Amino acid sequence: MGSPQRTTTHRSLQRAVAILGAFTRLEPELSVTEISRRVGLHKSTVSRILATLQDEGLVWQNPSGRYSLGLTLIGLADTALGQCGVSAPMLSHLHALAAELDEWVSLCVRRGDAIVVVACAAGSRSRRRLIWRDFTYLVQRDGSVLRVTPTPTPEPEPETVTDPVG
Repeated sequence: MGSPQRTTTHRSLQRAVAILGAFTRLEPELSVTEISRRVGLHKSTVSRILATLQDEGLVWQNPSGRYSLGLTLIGLADTALGQCGVSAPMLSHLHALAAELDEWVSLCVRRGDAIVVVACAAGSRSRRRLIWRDFTYLVQRDGSVLRVTPTPTPEPEPETVTDPVG
């Protein structure tokens, strides 16, 4: 059984990750109230966690008091992309493919049973439901994944035999 300190620390970390996940490309700046609503935490809890995240460079507060993701995350993301084998030429090809197909293109990495979207490029059309191997995932226009679920194996179509009339 975990100690009370460890349980509290674990919960605080989960809350911090939820706060970081509240930001999207379409809404990169959020107020404490907006974050509080999105993650379901009291504003004072959100403010306290944001202060710690700001101290670590993970969020930034603009002069109007709104928050956005901090530049420290760029270094972390670069390291993570490198571990996945994602390179600058690969990202260039991703954007070229999106332009050529005029569709949303995502680069995904499979980690165990999960699929992680590590990069995406948008054509003028958007696909909201994408199927990749054994999983279906729903993607918002900003590239964030709403849900990943195993794709059910389709039932075989029953064969229909009809006799010609007449």
